[in-house]
Amino acid sequence: MRFAWMILFLGVLMATGCRRTPAAPPSGENRPICVLASVYPMADIVRQVGGPWVNIDWVVEAPQDVRDVQTSDALTHKLAWAQLIVTSGFDDPWADQNLASTARSQSLIQPEHMPQGLQDVRLTPWSDGVALWLDPVVAQELAQKISVALGSRDLVHAAQFTANAAAFNAAVQRLMEGQSSRFAAAKQKKFLVIRPAWSAFAQRLGLQEIAPLDAQAIGLSDAQARLIRQKAAEEHTNLLVVDRALAPEISQDLARRTGLKLLPLDLLGSSASQGIHTYIELLRYNLDALANATGAGLE
Repeated sequence: MRFAWMILFLGVLMATGCRRTPAAPPSGENRPICVLASVYPMADIVRQVGGPWVNIDWVVEAPQDVRDVQTSDALTHKLAWAQLIVTSGFDDPWADQNLASTARSQSLIQPEHMPQGLQDVRLTPWSDGVALWLDPVVAQELAQKISVALGSRDLVHAAQFTANAAAFNAAVQRLMEGQSSRFAAAKQKKFLVIRPAWSAFAQRLGLQEIAPLDAQAIGLSDAQARLIRQKAAEEHTNLLVVDRALAPEISQDLARRTGLKLLPLDLLGSSASQGIHTYIELLRYNLDALANATGAGLE
C-alpha cells in the first residue's frame, strides 16, 4: 500500500511539473520556466532570451493564422502548463481565459501594451490588432520584457537573460542598419493585402499597407477580387502581398483574377530545422523580399 501511494504521489508531481504560479525551486535546483507564445516567431525570441532555462511551446505556426484560433482541450492544457504567456498583438481572447485579474500582470506579456506596440496598434484601422512581432522595434522591446519576466522567476540566471536579450537586440539592430536608405526611394509607397497583418512592419519601413477587405485568399469571391482591382487603381499600386505559406495554385488563381503582382512575405516562419526558423531569418527574408519588390518598380 505504501508503494502504491508513492507511485500516485510521483505521478501528481510529473503532471504538475510546470505550474502557472511556480513555487521557488529547492536549493540548488532550477527547473525550466514554461512559456507559451501565441505564434512561433515570438517563441523563438523567448528561446533566444531564455536559452536552456525555458521550456517553450506555441499555439500557431504557418500555415495557420492566430486570428482563427478556437478554444479547445489541447489549448486549455497548454494554458494550464504555462507560467508565462506571450500574446501576438492581435486580439487573443483565449490567452487570459483562466487568469484572475491579479495574475494577468504577472503571467501575461502583451506587446500591445508596450510603448512601441501600443503606438503600432493605435495606427492600425483594424479593431482586432496587428501582427506586432513583425515590427523589429517591438521585437526588441519584447526581448527586454521577456528577460525581466524570466529573471524575476529565476534569479540565478537573471544576468544571463539580460545578456541574451541584449545580444538578440544587437542582432536585430545590425540587420536594421541601413534599411532607411534602402527603402528611401519607396517612402509612402503602398501595397495591397487581402487580410491585414503587415501594417506595423510597413510603417517601420515608411511603407503603407492597404486592406480594402478582411478575407481569406481561399474562396475569394468575384466581387472581392473586383474590389481589390479597384482599390489598386485608386491607390496607384500593382503589388499584392500574400502569405508565403499560401498554396501555389491559390496564388496563381489570385494573380490571374486580380491582375496584380504577388509578393509572398513570411508571416510566421517555421519551427523546422531548416528554412526560416529564427526571428532574425524571418526579418531578413521579409526585408529582402520587400526591398527587391520596391526596387523593381512599385507603382
